[in-house]
Amino acid sequence: MRKRIDVFSLKTIVTYLTIYLKNPSFTRTQKQKLTHSLKTQTSVLERGLMSERPHAHMVYIPTELYVGLFKKMASLEIGESAAILDALNEDLHRQGFIDDETYLKFKERYSRKLIDVVREKTRESSFKVEVSSAKFEIQKSKVEVKRHTDYSKLTDDELLECYRKAMLSNDVVMPQLIQGEAKRRGYRFKADGSGNVQKISLKAGVSIE
Repeated sequence: MRKRIDVFSLKTIVTYLTIYLKNPSFTRTQKQKLTHSLKTQTSVLERGLMSERPHAHMVYIPTELYVGLFKKMASLEIGESAAILDALNEDLHRQGFIDDETYLKFKERYSRKLIDVVREKTRESSFKVEVSSAKFEIQKSKVEVKRHTDYSKLTDDELLECYRKAMLSNDVVMPQLIQGEAKRRGYRFKADGSGNVQKISLKAGVSIE
């Protein structure tokens, strides 16, 4: 989308310049409006060109140039994309189409050895995996703590509260485990949609206060 905006803006600027140059009879007001529109379109174009978002473009490289490209890759120990972009950066700078600051910025980026780039990406990937593993272990520990709670040591009121929290959290395992302990004590829990829990006697089938 960014590329389409830039192309549109560039075409608009060229059109405005053509109209402006071919129509010297424009009034002052018309020229002011035209100048304002030109500045607006130029600003849009500059913002697009200054963006760090890369633009994809397919090119077909002649065999002779491709052989030279491989020689450049082997000599500098850089990747294929880096070799192509470095050559483009060198040519644009040599012809004066980009300034020294831009040239040096990309020269440093595309001159990095491929092995260093790969190692950096590997370290980043390893770090992400380690962080994800650590989060998983923490979550796993929390689940294990919940599932290994000794409900037999809880009082009836504590057991009821655990059941209520488990139902509110939509837990699947805990309510069954708690009900198992409750049945061993001669009652079961019954919860309603509001989160209220009652103890029901297994013998009489009535609520236990």
